[in-house]
Amino acid sequence: MPSKNKNGTGQATLHVRLRRATLGLVFLSETDAPIKTFFAGSVDTIDVETLRRVTKTPLGTEIEVADFEEFFQRLTEVRDWHTPKQKADTVRFEALERLMAAELRDLAVYRVGKIRIRIYAVGLDRYGGLAGIATEAVET
Repeated sequence: MPSKNKNGTGQATLHVRLRRATLGLVFLSETDAPIKTFFAGSVDTIDVETLRRVTKTPLGTEIEVADFEEFFQRLTEVRDWHTPKQKADTVRFEALERLMAAELRDLAVYRVGKIRIRIYAVGLDRYGGLAGIATEAVET
């Protein structure tokens, strides 16, 4: 049974809150890819080898670690040429970043592969579960 807040309504789980925050968000690169939630169960620590194991990434595949805040900076910066929808999406990305920063620790971004890159922005939840978001980018 979900816990109740002082108004008596059920408190949304992290899974539900992340799904709501990512619904309809797109990561722009040479291709546009949806932002999806990512959950991989309980882990002892988060590092390249943990991510390789839970994503079943073959040995030899390049995995680069990037800064969480720098990753979101690109997504939250409003540009002169942005459409109204793109401007609205920057606000949604800011909210997603705040949600993840509040609910997850040891946040990092992992970029897996070259050219067609799988991107995981993840951290550990309060129970030791690996959680966050995943998307793809094409960079030639």
